[in-house]
Amino acid sequence: MTTMNTIVRAAMHPSIGIARVGDSTDAFFNGPELPYPTPAPEGGYKDTSGFLKRQAARYRIFGYDSHNRVVEELTCDNAEIEWTVHVANKKAAWYCFNVALDIPEAVPVPRRNANFAGPARNRLTIDPGPRSISGRSKQGNGYQFDTGIFLGQNVYLGELRTDADGGLIFLGGRGVSATPFPNNTAIDFANSDGWYDAMVGGSNLWKKSRSGSTSILFSSSFARPNGSIMVFMFSLAGERRMTSCDLPTSKG
Repeated sequence: MTTMNTIVRAAMHPSIGIARVGDSTDAFFNGPELPYPTPAPEGGYKDTSGFLKRQAARYRIFGYDSHNRVVEELTCDNAEIEWTVHVANKKAAWYCFNVALDIPEAVPVPRRNANFAGPARNRLTIDPGPRSISGRSKQGNGYQFDTGIFLGQNVYLGELRTDADGGLIFLGGRGVSATPFPNNTAIDFANSDGWYDAMVGGSNLWKKSRSGSTSILFSSSFARPNGSIMVFMFSLAGERRMTSCDLPTSKG
């Protein structure tokens, strides 16, 4: 029996990916893929012009046997893989961010941009639709999420690429926050009417096929890039623990 014939299911890793925005035109690095600290990317976190590199979320597919053991990674060498990704930004059409929505104090909570009602609220959602990509080391304008519109203004939300093995690379936006209205001063970090940002959430599907087999679909999710703040705060807490004179650095 060949190695591929022992595969009974496949899974995408990670199941939830976290990307970070950055204002560099093209420089990026893949985010951490292991549960412990990884070295800084080559050249640091900024490009040669001093702009912040984006942190990409990379996705890979692995085949498992009947005992739930990894057999091998599925790549362009042993499978045909097509990725389809759909991201959007619906924050301007959502509720105001005052307190966490899962506690009683959150009720009632107003909607953002309350002066838009009915079908007009659809103009507050930035939704460029899905994009599909396949093959090795692919990139280009056709894989960019750049057709979403906020109140008549096009907004870039990120793009897709593939690595040398056909794995998916998702890049978020470039950290832009703006308003199409003149003299519209931001009054809050989260609830300023008429403003948008480039943070997104969404999902991706991948289709794997082999000669003579049926296509299989699996899904995964993207977390909003600003969700990585939790990782950053954890890092700060760890650093504080290591440097404070009143906290032990190890057991014993």
